[in-house]
Amino acid sequence: MEDVFTKRDYVRTNNFTVSAKISENGGVWHEVKVPNIAAGGLLILTERDYEPGDTLWFDLKIDPRIAIIVPISIKLKGIIKVDRGIHDDKRMYAVIFSEISDSDQIRLDELVRMAIQKYGDI
Repeated sequence: MEDVFTKRDYVRTNNFTVSAKISENGGVWHEVKVPNIAAGGLLILTERDYEPGDTLWFDLKIDPRIAIIVPISIKLKGIIKVDRGIHDDKRMYAVIFSEISDSDQIRLDELVRMAIQKYGDI
């Protein structure tokens, strides 16, 4: 299985504050932590169990903490790619975005690159 951390199309950052909710079916939403994010995916920490291949809906509020850029909201769909085990008493999963608008993906990629220039790589 391909490791999303050694082969990725986008750079990632942990310098954003991300408020994230996930749903298995678009109905009931659960809050999760996001340790890092890129334009192609993210890591989540959750108390829920998922399997690689599971599809989730995401409601993200991202505060890039860069100059005067205001927080942005993005709604998208993602797929659990890798189970990274237990971290901080929660399950960690790598998620790839399967449905994200081109404009949101470009904006997120640009913000991540700006954060890396300002704060350095993770």
